[in-house]
Amino acid sequence: HVQIYCIRHAKNIIEKIRFSRFFHRWEDHHINLAQREITSTTNEKYMDRSIAYSAIEDISVWSKCKVTDRHRRFSIRIVTKNLIYFFQVNSLHLRDQLFHSIQWKMNKLKFECVIRSADSQEVLLKEIANMINFVRTTPIENVEVHHFPLEIISEILQEEFNLLHVFRKNVIETLAPLLEKNYPSPEMCDFFSRYCRDSPRSQIVIQMFTQTIEKILKHNTDFSEYPRSRTLVQEYLLVLSSQNDGLHVVQEFIKRMHGPTIDCPFLRVLSNLISVCLSGVYNVFQGRNNWHFEDNETCRGYKEETEIQLVCYTKILQTISTFYDWRHHLGLVLQPVPFPVEALRHDLFIAIFKNVLKNLVEDTRCEVHQRVLGIREGKDGWFEMFCLSGIACDDNGEMFSLMLNKLISCCCRKRNFLLRINKLLPALNLLALRENQSSLDALCAMLEFNAVENHDNKLQLISTLQSTFTGLIMYVGVCRRKRALRIFQRKGGPRELILPTYSTDDDLARLLSRGPFGNLEYLNLASTYVTSACAKHLIKLPALRYLDLSSTRFGDDGLELISEHLHQLKVLDLSETPVTNKGFVCLARMKMLQVLRLTSTSLSSLTFETLKEELPALTTWDIRYTDAW
Repeated sequence: HVQIYCIRHAKNIIEKIRFSRFFHRWEDHHINLAQREITSTTNEKYMDRSIAYSAIEDISVWSKCKVTDRHRRFSIRIVTKNLIYFFQVNSLHLRDQLFHSIQWKMNKLKFECVIRSADSQEVLLKEIANMINFVRTTPIENVEVHHFPLEIISEILQEEFNLLHVFRKNVIETLAPLLEKNYPSPEMCDFFSRYCRDSPRSQIVIQMFTQTIEKILKHNTDFSEYPRSRTLVQEYLLVLSSQNDGLHVVQEFIKRMHGPTIDCPFLRVLSNLISVCLSGVYNVFQGRNNWHFEDNETCRGYKEETEIQLVCYTKILQTISTFYDWRHHLGLVLQPVPFPVEALRHDLFIAIFKNVLKNLVEDTRCEVHQRVLGIREGKDGWFEMFCLSGIACDDNGEMFSLMLNKLISCCCRKRNFLLRINKLLPALNLLALRENQSSLDALCAMLEFNAVENHDNKLQLISTLQSTFTGLIMYVGVCRRKRALRIFQRKGGPRELILPTYSTDDDLARLLSRGPFGNLEYLNLASTYVTSACAKHLIKLPALRYLDLSSTRFGDDGLELISEHLHQLKVLDLSETPVTNKGFVCLARMKMLQVLRLTSTSLSSLTFETLKEELPALTTWDIRYTDAW
């Protein structure tokens, strides 16, 4: 809402007196700053015609001592060919806002006209620089102000894509200040990507693009919507790799993106980097399949170029795997094996990628190193692919042995896992004959947990163990432990056993070290200090029907183990334990369960409904103070 006063240009002293401030009459108007003109909602009297921005010859802040009233209002003076307009508002802030907004609209129209009609690249570059300087100096903070230059430059670049190399360089240098606060448009991404491909050794790319690339990696949320941004990041990384000691330059860039702290403060960086690398690897092999060359020299040159790209992307994955906080998410993404078959058969790719898997395997967290296993039954994971005769095996099972050793020694010395690797028994036997320690451990564990699928395989396994000195010693140890277990499980001993408060895993182990306990049906460990470590002793009690673990530190790992062995259990109390839904899911294997107490645990409604469907004998449950209650 403004007050407007309009006069004609004074041609003589009489008109000056006539048009002076003593004779003016102000009108109230509600004006609108449209794209090309200033309009009024009333469209009458002084504003019966709109004021086109192109018709404005001058605009200035008019001193309040010249045009003001007793209320100390503030004015703007707009000069056209025939008329002079005065816009009067109530405050200094509103006057400045109106003044700079009209000034922006005028210059926007002028730049749009001049840039579109520029007849030479020199004139075009000059006007682009003037426009960017004006945008940077205007005090208006508005999205339109910053997006307009990017939009018009994107259109120009799209229409005149075949620009001289020197001119492209100058355009990039001119645009650099504008990109400090804005993302490049898809057309600009294409323009920048082409410059990266044409000038991979140019320092302009590193100097001008680095900040833009970092902004994309930190804040982009979906490359599927902005695929050209991903292409620009890929081209930028390839430019870094083409520098002197390029792979080290790329590695330092990734480290800088992560930051010096233990945890990366930018959550999107990891996902975006992985997306860039996986897409890059896929494009390399997809391009090889689609391209057809007339001569061998051209084919060789293309393969060399794509080899460099492949090394760059794979090395980035290797660098990512060195960060502790990034390995878990990286393992989740890599677990389904998101690479084409051609990549898994490519020697150079596998040679580098094995370092990524080594970093995952050597991680102490079970949820990380278990990512080398297949994501579902019937779908091979990295563990199977690096087995002898596997698609990715190029080291006579060395990588496979490293994985097997970590899994067997940590979290997978369980019957379910051992049954799962029965299909790999020929490879395990061959490695065991070569006295591979991890294969010998796996075969002994299969015997100890009765995890061999048929009698013939069991005889072959025993024969393999007896064929080497180390295997024979280990087989003798298995036989000794199985004899001790039979003595422990023979009929006799108490039917009920209650451990006092403050009992630990060691106390339970010492108590159960002397058998027999073949008659033990009732075991109460409530309010003791036992943990999941005691599960390896509990699974030796075949007659156990009642087990109370309430108010202990018994967790997911222990529950997973006893669910594989204590199939006769009818009553189980896990109240006030740290077991999570991951562990509760394993209860579905215990088909004889009739009573289940899960008070004050993290049980979810969905998990509980699943358990009720999977446990046909379940008749009584206590789920108070849980999400399922």
